[in-house]
Amino acid sequence: NFRLLQGDTLASVQAHLENLAKDYDASIRLIKGKEASAVSPIDTQAFHTIDAIFAEGQENAFCTPYLLTACTDSYHYENLYRFSPFSLPSELTHTPHSTNERFPIDQILPGVSFFMQYIRRMDA
Repeated sequence: NFRLLQGDTLASVQAHLENLAKDYDASIRLIKGKEASAVSPIDTQAFHTIDAIFAEGQENAFCTPYLLTACTDSYHYENLYRFSPFSLPSELTHTPHSTNERFPIDQILPGVSFFMQYIRRMDA
C-alpha cells in the first residue's frame, strides 16, 4: 500500500519495488492504483481570498499550502484547498479522528465567520 507524492507515478513506484525485489525470489504486480493528486495552484482567486481573509485577522501570519497525506477523495477534484480557520492549542492538533477528539467551542464562531466571508467574497 503506497500513497504517491507529486512527482511519483504508479510506474515509478513499481520500478522501485521491482528493483528491491530482484535480490529476493519475488515479483511485483500492481493490482489497483491511482496516480498522485494534482497540486492546486496558489495563483488563483480562491487561494488569494483565503490568504487575504486569514491575513486580516492574524498579525505576522501567512497562509501556505501543505500536503494532506490522508486518503481522501480530493483526487476527484482540481484546485481544491482544504483550510481550517481555527486556532487550536498545540495539544489538540493531533486529536482529529483519534481518541478523545475534541474542539474548543470558542473557535466555532470565528470559523463560521471565516467561511461566511469567503463565500461572500468569492460570490462578489
